[in-house]
Amino acid sequence: MSPEIPLVSGASSQTVRPTTLDNPGTFLERRSKTDPLIVQPDVVTLLVGDSNVRFFKPVPKYWQVICIPGLCPKQLAALLKKSNIPPSVKHIIASVGINDRDSANVEPLVECLKAGRGPGRTILFPTVVISKHLGLRQSTNLYRLNRTARDLDFVQLIPCHSEIENPLFTDPTGIHYDLCTAKKIFNIIVSHINSLNCI
Repeated sequence: MSPEIPLVSGASSQTVRPTTLDNPGTFLERRSKTDPLIVQPDVVTLLVGDSNVRFFKPVPKYWQVICIPGLCPKQLAALLKKSNIPPSVKHIIASVGINDRDSANVEPLVECLKAGRGPGRTILFPTVVISKHLGLRQSTNLYRLNRTARDLDFVQLIPCHSEIENPLFTDPTGIHYDLCTAKKIFNIIVSHINSLNCI
């Protein structure tokens, strides 16, 4: 396990795992859902998400992945509004939604995606991959989130749910992706961003 370097002292500290040759981007995991995001100055693609992004590695060059366990769209909206996002950031990926599975309200997601917008910036939403073990109400709520993001004209949807045939989860409730499923989802996201950068 690689050492961790604290960026901010206190209970809400972030930790950064030092980069290596095969992980040239930056991965941060933090507890605070309220302190502003700390974004490296050369980042082009910023991905912020809940605990399901924990396995989103290796991180490509000029990327930063911030993992905040328990993060929901409303909290991410507030973070994006209060954070100083460098002008180098051209893509913001909001990888959230699973923690809103018990709510039918899609407005927090809309607010979150609006908060990520900026001049010359693309806002992207990777669809939530839904476990067959979730109850009908929870599944319906998550499908509603996916459809809402799809229908927003300022959002680019990354249709992860349609490209993962048999997702696996580490918990019986079907909330946390296993390593293999998480890596497949991250590869889909990276490929999508690479296709945008080639245009």
